[in-house]
Amino acid sequence: MHNLFSIDGKMYQALNTAWQLIELNLIFMLASLPLVSVGASLSAMYAVAFQIRAEGSVPVWSRFWKAWKANAKQASVLWALQIALAVLMVLGYWAISSMSHGATIVLMLACVLIALVILASCYWYPLSSRYSLIISQIVTYSFIYGIRHVWQSAAMVIIAIVILGYVPIFQLRLLFIWAFFGFSLTAYLHTWLLQLVFDRYDEH
Repeated sequence: MHNLFSIDGKMYQALNTAWQLIELNLIFMLASLPLVSVGASLSAMYAVAFQIRAEGSVPVWSRFWKAWKANAKQASVLWALQIALAVLMVLGYWAISSMSHGATIVLMLACVLIALVILASCYWYPLSSRYSLIISQIVTYSFIYGIRHVWQSAAMVIIAIVILGYVPIFQLRLLFIWAFFGFSLTAYLHTWLLQLVFDRYDEH
């Protein structure tokens, strides 16, 4: 029992991680209040989530703002690009659906293309936060990883849908807990899958 609650015990480590995720979640939401800064905040959140996973205990506030400042410009461009792609995908699907008169094959191809973009977008901010890459490299590597590691990518999408979509809409009794953990827990869970992918390339 003593070992369980000691600094090196699993219970202490779990509670410490939970507290750091609460802090990270609240800072992320605060930093994202101007919607134009969401990209920079996402990049910073992933940077700190990776550090929590690797180091166990980190100064969340200072690490977040350090990462935010370091990646603000690039991550903001990625955010603008992501919004533009989302709009284009919606309009493109609507246009294709109208012109093809609901042809199944054409719509399926459009859905596959949209799915690839969604899978690739899972890597944008983690790559921005972790490596010194230009935007074209981030986009290129994201598509490569999204396709080559489709199961990990799909798992990240599912995690995001469940935590950020399903819970706040269909599990309202969990909304209070979600407000403290939603975004940071998603990023933290993603880091475990992302690390499996990145480790394959970091070795080379």
